[in-house]
Amino acid sequence: MRKSRILVVDDQEINLILIEKTLRGLEIELVRAYSGEEALKILSNDKEFDIILMDIQMSGLTGFDTVRLIKDDESLVDIPVIFITAYYNQSEHIGQGYALGAFDYIVKPIDKNTLIGKVKLYINLESEKRQNKEKNDQLAEMNRSLNILNECNTALIYSETEIELLNSYCTILTDFGNYPLVWAAEVKIDEVTQKENFSIIAISDKGIINTNKALFEENDFYTDLCPQLNNGHNSIIEFNCIENNCGLCRALTYNGSIYFFVKKIRIFDKQIFFIINYIDKDELSSYEKQLLTSVVINLKYGMNALETKRRNINFQLELNREKEELSKTLASITDGVIFANLNGKIVYCNPASYKTLGFSEVELKSTSIFEIFKILNDSNVDLFNPIDMIQNYNKHEIQKFQLNVITQKEKKMILQCSLAPIYKGETQTLEAVTFSFQDITEQIKLTNDLALSQKMQSVGQLAAGIAHEINTPLQFIGDNNFFLKDASKNVTDYYNYINSLLIENDNNIVYQELINKIRAYADNLSLDFLINEMQKAIDSNLDGIQRVNRIVTAMKNFAHPSEKTKTLSNINETIETTSVITRNEWKYSAELELLLEPDLPLVSCVLDEINQVLLNMIINAVHTIKDCIGQKKYELGLIQIKTYHTYGFVYIEIKDNGAGISKEILNRIYDPFFTTKPVGMGTGQGLAISHDIIVNKHQGKIDITSEVGVGTTFIISLPLIGE
Repeated sequence: MRKSRILVVDDQEINLILIEKTLRGLEIELVRAYSGEEALKILSNDKEFDIILMDIQMSGLTGFDTVRLIKDDESLVDIPVIFITAYYNQSEHIGQGYALGAFDYIVKPIDKNTLIGKVKLYINLESEKRQNKEKNDQLAEMNRSLNILNECNTALIYSETEIELLNSYCTILTDFGNYPLVWAAEVKIDEVTQKENFSIIAISDKGIINTNKALFEENDFYTDLCPQLNNGHNSIIEFNCIENNCGLCRALTYNGSIYFFVKKIRIFDKQIFFIINYIDKDELSSYEKQLLTSVVINLKYGMNALETKRRNINFQLELNREKEELSKTLASITDGVIFANLNGKIVYCNPASYKTLGFSEVELKSTSIFEIFKILNDSNVDLFNPIDMIQNYNKHEIQKFQLNVITQKEKKMILQCSLAPIYKGETQTLEAVTFSFQDITEQIKLTNDLALSQKMQSVGQLAAGIAHEINTPLQFIGDNNFFLKDASKNVTDYYNYINSLLIENDNNIVYQELINKIRAYADNLSLDFLINEMQKAIDSNLDGIQRVNRIVTAMKNFAHPSEKTKTLSNINETIETTSVITRNEWKYSAELELLLEPDLPLVSCVLDEINQVLLNMIINAVHTIKDCIGQKKYELGLIQIKTYHTYGFVYIEIKDNGAGISKEILNRIYDPFFTTKPVGMGTGQGLAISHDIIVNKHQGKIDITSEVGVGTTFIISLPLIGE
């Protein structure tokens, strides 16, 4: 953006310096003139000034005389002039200035604020005037373009033949575009000479061109022009027509160089040149080239449409029949099918599509394909854009993929999808897409349930087998330890009895040698130490055996086969069992604290499914605590499981002090396949399965509260039957 420019005219340099110093803080360029004559000389070469500050009393030309000469020049008449004078109070003096076209007065001695304020005012006025002029020029150019395009669209509607359409376009561009000549020529191969013939097939019907058409056609300039037109380029061509025998030049009543804006149009087997002539190359701006290119593109589409219409008349009945058959076929299939153009407008949808997505037929057809649902990704929600998907992959292949989506009706689904491109004509231009899909949410759910059931069955069988195998040796190890404990007591009693006899006879000289030998032998064997430690070792063994026994019992309970029927179960025992089973997961990372209500009522539930939920919750808590440990927030986390009941419900509260869950993804944690864990650490199924088990299968609820950096609490509520 250029700086505002001010011409200051004064024959006193001190005044020029004062004005320049006063205006120094403004973003302007000041040009000095020391007389009226010098100001006129500057303005004769440079007219780009926003304001003229003119002193009135000057030697030579006065300020009034100078302004009178400036206003005689039409190119300078609109530049605001502010007179600087010491005679502002003389009304005749003021009237003379305004009569000459002065915009304002500034009185000497010059007030700094007055000068700055008035200069700013007129700079702003001139800036607005320039902007308004630019907008008006743009608006005029836009109106001209709109008139041309509207007339072209009308011609597209009412023209019946290609020649009629070409002639209409030629005339529109001369009438509304003010080009001296617009014409179209077709290039054909002469069957005898095999040379290209260049013949006019349409021309603008206006003025001298119409009356001199024969003169225009008989000219030999085609011989020179043809090679340039046939070079395969759509461009501007300069053709020198200085010679007097040039018919085109005489038809345009012009001697000099004529320019051709050329666009080659191929309509099936025809090759046509659409040519716009003009005289001055500088008159054709980039905006105008773009406009003319758009006009020719519309013309090409129109001519293609006319040709296609003529070619397709004989096939219309067959197409209607095939369309009817296709419609019936698509209506009968269970997969949803949608046809959409590149703008996203849905041009066809079968009943399965709008029923699956929860729309009516009218609603779906009035909705853009970009808005029928949104894609649920790992950490965000994306716009569904099948056009980009086609263009980002091999556009000639059918794309098959699976999507997790949420519809406009807030329905979450898993879709198995296919996406196929539809191309237009020989150019294979992408015109539309076919999108077909099937709701496989229930199928995925059943597959997951089956996989979970098989997994739980396998785990149960494995756990039961391991428990059985451990239990047998554990039993005789335990029995042997109980025997050793009793035997150890007897040996200890015997040793203590012998030792008491030795003490009693310690002073008996007859037995002294025997007593010394016995004591020496006992000391050599460290018999006192062995007697003391043997009992401790046996007690430790028995404690370990009891721990193993509890683990085996927990494995048996966890692996107890279920018939998928609800039974009255003790939730506290289930929690204790799961905590034992998962001990190896949490013992190095967290403390597991159980706060279980002693008299908790029995709950009607499928026990192994509740086991699975608790297992998932504990494992998730361990993972988030490990993240915090890895970030050095603490050395050992805390997992707290609490049970309690109120009227009608038993509650299980699982609380951890892990990393927490952000609000942005809190409402997505139950979505299938959604996970925030690194690749290989999670499948995105744990919480989805848990939600299904509690909410859908047990008519319960899962509530969650979480704060990033503080931790997460899941509250599971299970209904009590009969309360």
